[in-house]
Amino acid sequence: MPRPTSAPLSDGPSPDEDETLLRGDLHALVAVGLVEVREEPQGLVYALTDLGRHTPEFGA
Repeated sequence: MPRPTSAPLSDGPSPDEDETLLRGDLHALVAVGLVEVREEPQGLVYALTDLGRHTPEFGA
């Protein structure tokens, strides 16, 4: 039985030069535990958590 697909995090692309929707999507993924934020020498890094890696839509 096919797995139901989830709604997209945003309905459309961000306007040029506007990172607001992307930032909101990243914060939502962090809030549900699929992505973590780490401070690295080059700046903030967003990485999949174990849960994110085991969610077929995001990881393997």
